[in-house]
Amino acid sequence: MTIRLLLMLLLMHTFRAEAGQEIIRAAVPMNSPPQYSLDPDGRPVGFAIDVMDRLADRAGFKVDYQVYPTWKDVFMALERGGAEIIPNTGITHDRETFCRFTLPVENLHLSLVIRTVPETPSQPKKQVKSVSFKISTGQF
Repeated sequence: MTIRLLLMLLLMHTFRAEAGQEIIRAAVPMNSPPQYSLDPDGRPVGFAIDVMDRLADRAGFKVDYQVYPTWKDVFMALERGGAEIIPNTGITHDRETFCRFTLPVENLHLSLVIRTVPETPSQPKKQVKSVSFKISTGQF
């Protein structure tokens, strides 16, 4: 799965700081580690925040992080103009209808790892008959 940095800057909705530095409103989820979480003071932290802050420093703008409880709320904020950018998210056909994406920041190859017990003459290797797991929808 390719995760890409979403840099959608809508010129109609940019704001200016007192010193003339541009401020970009970024919508982020409250809790989606390691990309997003909140520090003890309630400020967004994580890999996506680190990348966005570094990009902002180099490009000369500031980021005003808007924290939302769910991914659905994050995307609604972007669609409705409550934010100009989501610092890091996956690409889907649905999202491409209202978002523009940059080149990848990272690529993730997800795997399931199952512990095996070495086979011995007295105990043959056990086969996994059934495995169940849960994944949240709408996050990737």
